[in-house]
Amino acid sequence: IHSGQSHATPQSVRKALLQKRSVAMTVTTRRAAAASNRGNGEARANGNSGAPQQRQAFDWNKCRGFLFDIDGTLVNSDPLHLIAIRDMFERTGLRDVTVDHDFIRENVSGVDNAEIAKKWLPHLLPREEDRIQWAIDKEAYFRQVAEERIDEVAVDGLRELIAWIQQENERGGGAAVESKDKTFFCAAVTNAPRENAEMVLNGLGIADNFDIVVIGPECDRAKPHPEPYLKAMEALGLKPEECVCIEDSVPGVTAGVAANLYTVGCLTSQTDAALRKVGASQTIHDYHELLSEIKRARNGSRTRVLQSQKSLR
Repeated sequence: IHSGQSHATPQSVRKALLQKRSVAMTVTTRRAAAASNRGNGEARANGNSGAPQQRQAFDWNKCRGFLFDIDGTLVNSDPLHLIAIRDMFERTGLRDVTVDHDFIRENVSGVDNAEIAKKWLPHLLPREEDRIQWAIDKEAYFRQVAEERIDEVAVDGLRELIAWIQQENERGGGAAVESKDKTFFCAAVTNAPRENAEMVLNGLGIADNFDIVVIGPECDRAKPHPEPYLKAMEALGLKPEECVCIEDSVPGVTAGVAANLYTVGCLTSQTDAALRKVGASQTIHDYHELLSEIKRARNGSRTRVLQSQKSLR
């Protein structure tokens, strides 16, 4: 029985908060992005070839933000994108290109749909509006292909890492999504359409573990520009030294490094060498590796604190 009175559900409150956060960002982010571009230009002017500087270590005890890409990082979705790209190329009339794993790795992973259409379909789709429609149709087809399989392609160890983050937040008394006292915050930062991002997060059952979703094409500049990551940090109220960026593609790692983030490469689609070349400070094959490293660092610190306290008694 409904009383007729409107009550805010946790989901509606969360949605409103995320919308408020996503609108709150423009001038500071643009200034930060401009500063990042100036820094890169100054480095080249000073004789630096522009090669990114890898950060050799990260203090996991100071970490407060996990900034995840989605495709290839939360889910190994390249095989599903292969199906979507191959079939959509054929439907459009492009049949002289072999769409295989190498093609996806070199031309699709982390690349905005508009760029894919512009590069591969200009003779078949000369008008920009046709390329935009192709991108919309391609993503709709990808969701159709992926919807029933997304749970099967989660990167190994992801659920354990997310569960550990939630456990640490609950232990710290900040389990509520909107709590500013949380131990850790999570953001999804992707060049994929919002519908895809929501499908993946909901399909994996982890949407409520993410404080914000930043969509590259909804920003002034998508990855490899750092703006999406700058927006995520601004929305969460965090600094680069408090965050880790986890990416699987060259454009994604490039964006994370340009945002001055400690960037971890997830080896679902690229090689260690390719991701380190653009600045990844370390690479992992799955999240079991990363979670073990985090636990060792944080537990070691807690042990040292306890030993120090005992020695003072």
